[in-house]
Amino acid sequence: MDEINNQYYPAQNYQTQTYTVTFDHATLKNMAGWATFKAIIDIIAGIFASLSIIGAMYGVPLIIAGVKLLNACENFKGYIATNDIQKISESFTSLNKFFKLTGISIILKIVFVILLIIIYVALIALLVSSSSDFLNEFGNFDYSYNLF
Repeated sequence: MDEINNQYYPAQNYQTQTYTVTFDHATLKNMAGWATFKAIIDIIAGIFASLSIIGAMYGVPLIIAGVKLLNACENFKGYIATNDIQKISESFTSLNKFFKLTGISIILKIVFVILLIIIYVALIALLVSSSSDFLNEFGNFDYSYNLF
């Protein structure tokens, strides 16, 4: 049984690995610029979503995700300025949090939309079922107009 667990779950034996990666500063600077734009848009969208109580459910994680992405951008820019490899590590940590919070926000939006669809379908069904009497009465309406 242990052989099967180790075969399918190799993550139990974590070891620290060192990677050598070459970063093109121009590409990294361009990516940091666009990521900053994305972070600002996420923060603004989160603020607008948080204006309603229900929207705050997914707006707050979106704001926090935008802040984490801004942190990652600042660390990328710090790496470009200083070549401090620790800044890249901090950037990836912030990016990991950004992706998790963005995922949570997306899941909450999907749940919210599904709930709204269910509510709209229920309201339409209620209106259709109660409107049959209204339509019958509407059909018997007397359209004649008498002045006297």
